[in-house]
Amino acid sequence: MKLLVKIFIICLISFNFSLARVIIVDINGSGNYRKITDGINAAVAGDTVKVLPGVYEEQVALSKDIVLMGSGCENTKIVYFTASPTVTISNGKIMWFSIKNLSTGGVGVVFNGGTLTNCVVMYCTGNGVVLANGATGTIRNCVFLKNSGSGIYTQSSNSVVVYNCISAYNSNGFYNYYSYSNINVNYSCAYGNSGHNFANTSGNVGNVTVNPQFVNINESELDLRAPGVSDLGTPDFTDPDGTRSDMGYFGGPDAPVFPVVTSILFTPLPTGGIRIQAKARANW
Repeated sequence: MKLLVKIFIICLISFNFSLARVIIVDINGSGNYRKITDGINAAVAGDTVKVLPGVYEEQVALSKDIVLMGSGCENTKIVYFTASPTVTISNGKIMWFSIKNLSTGGVGVVFNGGTLTNCVVMYCTGNGVVLANGATGTIRNCVFLKNSGSGIYTQSSNSVVVYNCISAYNSNGFYNYYSYSNINVNYSCAYGNSGHNFANTSGNVGNVTVNPQFVNINESELDLRAPGVSDLGTPDFTDPDGTRSDMGYFGGPDAPVFPVVTSILFTPLPTGGIRIQAKARANW
């Protein structure tokens, strides 16, 4: 009996140490940290850094096997003004953010590895995403919109796989500068780019150049009108409603399913309290 008790205690202690944590970042001060970088620095492999709504003006680098999770691209924005890039990723997963770089020729994301999923990279003064030499990993269900450079750009050899993405109204869509380098793009849409839609890409299964039919071209209304590119993503994955995955931000296995708040009304009460009324739109 004593032996059994000792074994139970050892197992319990080991289990507790393996529990992943959720670290909260809130620019308004309600979380564990105010800056995304501080949350990442505090995290260890397996943790999730959850970023609450706000505009975070900082450069972010992710090299740990953690999940960096925003609160929706409509509400959680990483913006940088004075240097490039805004985000560098070489490990882990980034999801549910809007990412911008407004410095001269600024890049939104330099991608070395990991997973970039269900994010919007827009209004960068340079390229939206640059694939680094030797990069590996996956970019899926992202939208690259109105960047002054290309949506995704590379001039290096890499083995990154891109699918279910939309690159629209940039200078180029998916642009591989040299024929010996690579962008592997499948089940993605390039539309309305002033230069090339797909240039020197490989894979090229299921790609289209049709109007994606966004409800509106901003972070808060990037869901799709039918037919657009609904149900044209890879058949290997489904959307939250069980249908074939859509291209773009609201598609795929990591699609955000929470409602989007469109307006909030605060009304003072005679008793000294406040009535809060909110309107929201569900995307599923």
